[in-house]
Amino acid sequence: GFGWQPERVLPMVSEVPARVLKLSNYGIAVADEANLVVLDAATWHDALQFQALKHAVVLRGRVAAETTCNSRLAKI
Repeated sequence: GFGWQPERVLPMVSEVPARVLKLSNYGIAVADEANLVVLDAATWHDALQFQALKHAVVLRGRVAAETTCNSRLAKI
């Protein structure tokens, strides 16, 4: 079966859309734009299947957005 093989799944949410949009300097290499999303997930499977919380969005090498999560116990 297909399974969750990162080498097959990751391009579907990264490289393929970049090609369709005709983005230049896309990828992880010197002189690329350094656009990325930092996800709260232990594995690619968890990130894609469970739509992981986005900790930060980095655009052109700078943090453009950050997510904080607060939790508290309710008094019952």
